[in-house]
Amino acid sequence: MVGPRSLLKKYGFRPKKRMGQNFLLDPSLAAQIVSLAEVDQKDMVLEIGAGLGALTIPLSQRAKRVWALEADPALAELLIKEVGLPDNVELVVADALEFPFYDLARSRRMKMKVVGNLPYSISSPMIFRLLEHKDSVSSITLMFQKEVALRLIASPGTKEYGPLTVAAQFSAQISLLRLVSCRCFYPRPKVDSALVRMLPLTRPGMEVEDPEVFHEIVRGAFAHRRKTLENSLALYRPFGLEAKQVSQIVTRTGWSSRRGEELGLEEFAKLANAFSKYLAGDSKTGRISHKRAQTR
Repeated sequence: MVGPRSLLKKYGFRPKKRMGQNFLLDPSLAAQIVSLAEVDQKDMVLEIGAGLGALTIPLSQRAKRVWALEADPALAELLIKEVGLPDNVELVVADALEFPFYDLARSRRMKMKVVGNLPYSISSPMIFRLLEHKDSVSSITLMFQKEVALRLIASPGTKEYGPLTVAAQFSAQISLLRLVSCRCFYPRPKVDSALVRMLPLTRPGMEVEDPEVFHEIVRGAFAHRRKTLENSLALYRPFGLEAKQVSQIVTRTGWSSRRGEELGLEEFAKLANAFSKYLAGDSKTGRISHKRAQTR
């Protein structure tokens, strides 16, 4: 297979920085990524970012069927013309943030394995989108900017720990598979990458009364990182609550002076459940049911 530098030069194709076009140089690394994704002959695979087929081809050799998404029509045309695609690969020119992969999984009555070298610019929204439709996905193996990968596996109290960490760990079991040097790509990005695997959880590992409330409270807790939970949430005003109401709820948990980055998932679940009970109205304490405002 012709290397990306030579191939792009042959067609006068200049990688588009705005689309995060950084192509894998090492075929052995591509093969390892496919191996770590644990793809086999019974799997349907959604590849995000087909590029020049560095992952597409080895995926096709192991999977039952591959849907390869490529947002750049010119690059997709080059891929078909120069590389060619096996019969079990369907190249789809589409934005990964808009492609309805869940409809595809539903129609085939099978969950998909997601694999790809993700453009850095869509990392966070793509994670949220995949986990939002996690019932259609059995595993997610993606290349991220190293900084994003470290945020995904971060622990409470670290500088990397934040709302992305909590939201992702709430919905999936996450592991960092390997670090990847920036030298493995063309053009060479300014930062290193990391391969991450996410296994969606059928249900969260902790008891959460209302996932909507949980995620809103997490966003509010990190909205003002240097402030305490009480102050950050009071300023954020989740569900339109007044500062006095927020203070009342947080005070009852005993965590008024703590910061959002100090709480683990179970503690966030307990905090969110306290808000859920308040919003629903607690007959035991005689609180009046609070009508939720539209979420942000």
